[in-house]
Amino acid sequence: MIWNLAATLSEMDKRVLLIDFDPQCNLSIAAIGSDEFSALLKTSTQHPYGQTVKAFALPYIQQNRIGNIYTVSPKKSTKNGNLHIVPGDFWLNSFSDILNVGTDVIAGSGLYRFILPNLITEESQRKNNIEYDYVLIDLPPSFNTLVRSSLYCSDYFLVPCTPDLFSSYCVGLIGEMLPLFIQDWEQGKARYLHSNPTDALIGSLGKPQFGGWIFNNFDTRRQNGKKNMVAADAVHHEAIKVAVRDELIAELKKITYYSPIPSFADEEQVAG
Repeated sequence: MIWNLAATLSEMDKRVLLIDFDPQCNLSIAAIGSDEFSALLKTSTQHPYGQTVKAFALPYIQQNRIGNIYTVSPKKSTKNGNLHIVPGDFWLNSFSDILNVGTDVIAGSGLYRFILPNLITEESQRKNNIEYDYVLIDLPPSFNTLVRSSLYCSDYFLVPCTPDLFSSYCVGLIGEMLPLFIQDWEQGKARYLHSNPTDALIGSLGKPQFGGWIFNNFDTRRQNGKKNMVAADAVHHEAIKVAVRDELIAELKKITYYSPIPSFADEEQVAG
């Protein structure tokens, strides 16, 4: 889904950066190519951490210094705009274990460890001498620290759904977990800003808004030239709509630190 979205935006003459923050690295493999991605993982004297997100993140986490950023173009280039990818790395599994919500976020002592996607974006823009219109982050289907980190750095989040009961269940989980994520961030931010009141960056983050949900992998039949969902998928579609309205939007509206529901967002899918 995220690749199709990025390619479409690029074809609309937009400047797009993709960050593969999923340890499975499926986006990198699909967009760059399996052999090409494997080559980026290899280490050498010149590239001690390879040429993936690890080359930026590991020095930052272990040595408190800005690492090297590497962006590559997809194997199948777009005709318009700019489309760059920060390749993922299987090491992200280890990185997710390094991040500590209690110490880094709630205590406020390591908030900068949780805004890595923001720092990656800034360094990519500096290196490529470009200001991206859109930065899209591919994430694992979980609520781990990588997801937290990305949410804290994002303006919006999209929820991909498939025609099954699990999607409805997960929509409810997002409505349950996101307010807790924001509460943790606000606690840590308050402690951090008490000692660092002029840090505008930290004060501006931790405010992700619901950008909508996308219906994927459903079957269609054409009738009179129009696509129509098969009956089973239509049932799941309606169930997801109800979950988005009652278990996601309704719960997010309880967040008082900022407005998590923009005026354009409701229970209707934004694409599919």
